[in-house]
Amino acid sequence: MNLDPQITFHSTVISVTVIGDFNGDHKVDLIDFSRLAEYWLDSNCGSCEGLDTNNDSSVGVPDLIALTENWLQAE
Repeated sequence: MNLDPQITFHSTVISVTVIGDFNGDHKVDLIDFSRLAEYWLDSNCGSCEGLDTNNDSSVGVPDLIALTENWLQAE
């Protein structure tokens, strides 16, 4: 007979990121805008270090719109 209890832990971690928070500080602000400006109109850069919000391998107007839609939002 086994009288040793078994303890099992299950946890779920949900990470939420605000679109436009390019530096990972949990808010969309001028720092994120300046990062976007560094890559402005860059193409064929893959995810462009996370700045390509619509996955078209470039940084342009759609990415700027995504940033402005969440301007000054924080997690």
